[in-house]
Amino acid sequence: MGDLELTEIIKAGVFHLENWLTLNGYKNIEVSIWQSGSADIKADGQTENILVQLKAMQLPGKRVEPNGTDKFALKDLAERHNRIPYIAYLSIDEDKNITEEIIWERLY
Repeated sequence: MGDLELTEIIKAGVFHLENWLTLNGYKNIEVSIWQSGSADIKADGQTENILVQLKAMQLPGKRVEPNGTDKFALKDLAERHNRIPYIAYLSIDEDKNITEEIIWERLY
């Protein structure tokens, strides 16, 4: 199959993240903002409402870490929507299967 297009990687990542959120009791999951190499997802949980910026990549590949400005922007957006900001790092293979557990980073 080979390398996937960036759009395919993000769509596969969103699919896996939505499944994880649903299995963990989150409701009203909304993919709201698309950016190059990431997607922002709102979800309502029993203990907190969250805004997750998904960083998806195809293996083998290098995880892209957001810089301080990106993290500040995510925290600001989450605050304006009364949500807790997270970044979720997700890896998929060429068949769009998730390859490892999602790595979560909560921004304070």
